[in-house]
Amino acid sequence: MQKFVLLLRAVNVGGRNIIKMQQLKTVFTNAGFLNVQTYIQSGNIVFESKDTAISQVNKQVKNLLKEHFNYELPIVLIPFSFFTNILDLLPPSYLTIEAPRKIYISFLTEKPAQDHIETLYNYNNTKENFEVKENIVFSWCVKDGSKLNFSNAFIERILKVSATTRNLNTVKKLTTY
Repeated sequence: MQKFVLLLRAVNVGGRNIIKMQQLKTVFTNAGFLNVQTYIQSGNIVFESKDTAISQVNKQVKNLLKEHFNYELPIVLIPFSFFTNILDLLPPSYLTIEAPRKIYISFLTEKPAQDHIETLYNYNNTKENFEVKENIVFSWCVKDGSKLNFSNAFIERILKVSATTRNLNTVKKLTTY
């Protein structure tokens, strides 16, 4: 038995890719997943699987999403044991960040090329900062109404990989499931 965190990309945003979390929970439970829990409406699911091979679970989840919701966007599936340690990877300087700065964590479908990471670092400034660790991007930005580069689309465009982003509070909450 293995526990996973599943992060869907672009769910219930702007009236597109509408997936009701209760319906998603029912589909996963009927497919044999155990202890299925969802958090808020943005596609955060924690569940257990009898199959411990992440590639098999990933394939099964993608098939379920396509069959029941016509959802074919990239997904990020993370073993819960790794997910609960993500906050330990948070850069130490981020631990003292206060409002109006907000911390975000972008989960990438694969590790980006080093030259793309260097390009991302060229955007670091006093209003926003990016730090890449393996297939995770930690970022903070000042939410003061100024024009920022930061967005999930920006991360994907610069790093040339698919991503889904969550704020720090959402990640903290998911580690408690």
